[in-house]
Amino acid sequence: MAARTLNPVNMAAAAGVAYQIERACYVPDADLMLLCTLLPEGEGDLRRHVAYDCERNQWVSLRINYEADKRGPLAPTAVRRSVGLACDARRKLIWGVDTNRVRVFVLRFDAKGAGIEAMK
Repeated sequence: MAARTLNPVNMAAAAGVAYQIERACYVPDADLMLLCTLLPEGEGDLRRHVAYDCERNQWVSLRINYEADKRGPLAPTAVRRSVGLACDARRKLIWGVDTNRVRVFVLRFDAKGAGIEAMK
């Protein structure tokens, strides 16, 4: 038995971006591997998340926003070092933990509302 390397159709698009990927979880209803990393540039204050679309064998980006509280917005380094990410298949939720600012986020993933776009 051996794990094999996948060759996404748009590998060059994902490889040309500087980011660190340390956490990921599989989202069964969307057939995506959601990566806990943000693309460097965003739409206003929103930075898009990176995911791998298993069915289409391609890297995609998603629009996922975070509610801010009195501790402020999501820390710029939160998605790289001080996080946890897990998919709760029974509840159909994605749990995220920002240990920089001691917060727990929960998301009911909606593929239609996620603004899924192939990375270019």
